[in-house]
Order: sequence, then C-alpha cells, then structure tokens
Amino acid sequence: MSTRDIHVFHEIAGWALYVEGQRDAISHYTTQQKAVAAGTAKAQREHVDIFVHPCHERRGTWIRHIHDLRDTD
Repeated sequence: MSTRDIHVFHEIAGWALYVEGQRDAISHYTTQQKAVAAGTAKAQREHVDIFVHPCHERRGTWIRHIHDLRDTD
C-alpha cells in the first residue's frame, strides 16, 4: 500500500497542504505555523510523514524532481 504523505508548500497567498499524488491543495493557511500544525495532525491521524518545503522550493519544481527520480529506478 502506498503512503499519501503530507507536503507543506509556500504559495503566493500563504501556505498550503497537499496530499502526495493529488493535484490540488487540501487546505490553505495564512502562516507556515498553522499549516505545519494542521499537516502534522493529519499526518499523525493517517500514519504518514509530513514534509515542509522551504519558501524557495515551488511545488511544480518539486513534483518534476520526484518524477525524475522515480523514472531512474
């Protein structure tokens, strides 16, 4: 069974939570602290990991990077 890890990304209007494998954010927050708290709670409930990405790391770039890594397996 694949895990659906939680990812926190900075966006123009604040911070967003994404579930790995889903295109759209599941929620948005005005601060990183609120996003991390919500993401941590969700990750604990679902027994998955949470990844907080730095401000300079945009979601689209990260997704392409992950796909590139998976393609080389």
